[in-house]
Formats: sequence, structure tokens, C-alpha cells
Amino acid sequence: YEIDNKNINDQNVNNNNNNNNQVENYEFEKNQQKQIDYNQNSWTEKENNQLFLIQSNLQLNNTLDLNAPLLFTNLNNCIICICSELQAVRIVNVKNSKIILCACHSSIFIDSCENCKFVIAAHQIRIYGSSKNDFYICSKTNPIIECSNELRFGPFNLNFENKQQLLQEVNLDNHEFERTYTNVKDFNWLKKNQSSPNWTILTDSEI
Repeated sequence: YEIDNKNINDQNVNNNNNNNNQVENYEFEKNQQKQIDYNQNSWTEKENNQLFLIQSNLQLNNTLDLNAPLLFTNLNNCIICICSELQAVRIVNVKNSKIILCACHSSIFIDSCENCKFVIAAHQIRIYGSSKNDFYICSKTNPIIECSNELRFGPFNLNFENKQQLLQEVNLDNHEFERTYTNVKDFNWLKKNQSSPNWTILTDSEI
């Protein structure tokens, strides 16, 4: 995956003319310290929408606090791309979508998601009750799955401006963290001498 600031801005302009594919962006202050709960800091009940947050974004009307926990829930056929430091993120009931989260200080918890692609970097990644998803990850700890199946994992193959600097800011700039996708922990599979059937590694052609 390649993220280009100009392409994102051009896409925002083009999508403004398409009522069926609205684009919602949010201005944010990097040093804002206000703490709010998940429900107050959420992007929810969307279909055919796109959310792009990069530090060069245009000034916009609505605000998400990226220094507080974020909730994404009840989404279908959406694209989320956030190239900034994040705290804890919770993703619930998302279908047929692509989610790119470049740098999370804490954990990303994914619950009841289906037919999605996740490109995510976090200290911990936990997946519950989800199926038919692809994950391209950078994680400080081995990802954990539970009550999930048909999951595929690969390396964090995202390229964007200041990638290494951003990963360094959240202490994820160790290349070993991009190898944890090979050692997923399935809490529903206890056979030590047999691999879990609930997840596989993406082939080179699929990465």
C-alpha cells in the first residue's frame, strides 16, 4: 500500500461530487489532552464513506480527538486511513471495508468484523468473533484471535511519508515487530503440535 498526500486531497475533491460516496474528514490538534470516552469519540453508522486523516489535512468542521480512545462501529463498505499517532482503538461490527491505522501507542481491538482488510501498527492486536479478514500488521506482541476463523496475516506493507519517524514515536520501529504476523495466538486452539485452522499466512503474491 502506498499513501500519497496529493492523491488523498484529489480524491477528497472528487468524492465531494458523489452523493453515494461521501468523504468525512476531521481536523485534529496533535497535542490536545482532553480525555473522552469511546462513545463520545467515534465514527459510526456509516455506509459507502471515507475517512482520511493526515497531518496536512484541510481545516474541516468536525473533530476527532486522536489523543483519546477511538471507536469505529457499524460501518459497511468504508475506507479509514489515519496517518498519525493514536491511543487505544476499538473496531466493532465493520463489514466490507479497508482500515489503515499507521501508529497506535496502545492496543487495537477488533470485534465482529467481516470481509475487511486491516493495515495496522499497534503494541497489541486482539481479534474477537471475526471472519474472512486480511491483516497486514506491525505489532509489539503476537496478535491474539478468539472465536474467529478464515483470517489471513501478512507483514505491515504500508509506505508513506515519515513512516519510520512515526513508528519510532510510538516505539514500533523494531523490524522484529513486523514479523509477529507469523506467530498468531489462537485462544480457541490448544493443540501445541498442530497449527490452528482458523488463520493462515498470506502468500507472497497476496502481500
